[in-house]
Amino acid sequence: LEYSIRIYILDDTIAALERVMSQEKRLGGKVLDKPRTLLFQDGGENLCISLEDVGSGWRCKSQGSYQ
Repeated sequence: LEYSIRIYILDDTIAALERVMSQEKRLGGKVLDKPRTLLFQDGGENLCISLEDVGSGWRCKSQGSYQ
């Protein structure tokens, strides 16, 4: 089986969260965890999130590019 993980970066508002939840419902997605606040500083470069530590029996599919 193959799964896709979507990570959303959004404004810290109820309205933004409701939009994401509605979109996931339309896509047939499932929220895996509660929303979390992640503090970062804009240094003028792109934001890159890396999935590095996955559980036993899981592996990351190699990506040649980033979104």
